[in-house]
Amino acid sequence: MYQVNNKKWRKSTLLVLTAVLTMALLAGCGKVKKEDYSLQFKDVDKGDVVATYEGGQVTKDEFDKFLALQTLQNPEAAMLLQIPQYQEMIMQQYITFKVLTAQASEETIAKARDLTHEEMTNFKKFKKENKDFQKTMKDSNITENDMATLLMLTTTMSTHLNSKVTDEDVNKAYKDLSPNFATTSARHILVKTTEQDPETGAPKEVRPQEEALKMINEIKEKLQANEDWDALAKQYSEDPGSKETGGLYENTDASDWDPAFKQAAFDQEIGVIGEPVLSSMGYHIIKVEKREVKALDQLTEEQRAAVDNTASYSYLEKFMAEEVEKLNIEINLPQPEPSPSDAPAEGAGEGNKEAEPDAEQPAETDNEAEKAETPAAK
Repeated sequence: MYQVNNKKWRKSTLLVLTAVLTMALLAGCGKVKKEDYSLQFKDVDKGDVVATYEGGQVTKDEFDKFLALQTLQNPEAAMLLQIPQYQEMIMQQYITFKVLTAQASEETIAKARDLTHEEMTNFKKFKKENKDFQKTMKDSNITENDMATLLMLTTTMSTHLNSKVTDEDVNKAYKDLSPNFATTSARHILVKTTEQDPETGAPKEVRPQEEALKMINEIKEKLQANEDWDALAKQYSEDPGSKETGGLYENTDASDWDPAFKQAAFDQEIGVIGEPVLSSMGYHIIKVEKREVKALDQLTEEQRAAVDNTASYSYLEKFMAEEVEKLNIEINLPQPEPSPSDAPAEGAGEGNKEAEPDAEQPAETDNEAEKAETPAAK
């Protein structure tokens, strides 16, 4: 039995759910009537119950349907969806869908139904032109009603969360995201701690952080002594994208920069050499030469959507932090059959008095590698 009481799960679920809220879902087959769009999958109310929560339950048939739809949307996730721990996380997400949509007003549901109808209409053309997709749906036993229900769930939840957003929420989200809306001219010198392995693509250590920090501080002293930026960048910088231009990124959209570098370029006083900044690549010395930030009413449609979504996410995050545990979610998914390799070795039973104790397992950690672009990756 699995009970939800886990900060790591809240973070993982939030990331997945926010992705669901922002992606353009393709759904439906065009034959479902608008008034038939439902928040409940059809013909899945019988069979084994695999999860319970305050006020509801999920059957195996219902959850299998949801998993099949996840695979249809993201075939690359098919292998992950076979892992019991990942299935538990998806179950928690699904229950969150159900609980939040149950809180939606009739007005919100009506709006979600209109949005769903628009997407269903768009899908007619997509499906007509993609025979392989038609076959995949048929092989997965996914019907038009199933697709419409998934889209109703996602759009209703999104619309419900958006209905709670105030001007104050929007202004706070804009402030939090402001570094993404900056056009910046900045010089920097990078001393790497890691770089991407050309064969595996995985990060590998170039030098210890302590060594890199010592090197970048020595470079900073040279800069403060008015030695030439161009010469020092060419001599020391390990950013191939800027070392030949004196470390300069000029009038650059900062949204794709490494988060730590981007924040420093946004916070630092213009014209001042900052303190060393540790990014995913290594240590930087940065001097901002110019910075322009768009006002809220100057944002592009895509940027404004990011602000609005971030404002609504605050309510989702609050729900995750304060309400999920109150749901008393319990999950009882079927355990996978043991593979032959899991069988005990011959002679390892009761008669083996000298069996060795289990090896110590590494402790679980919350640290997760984050992929982020540096200016050098642009």
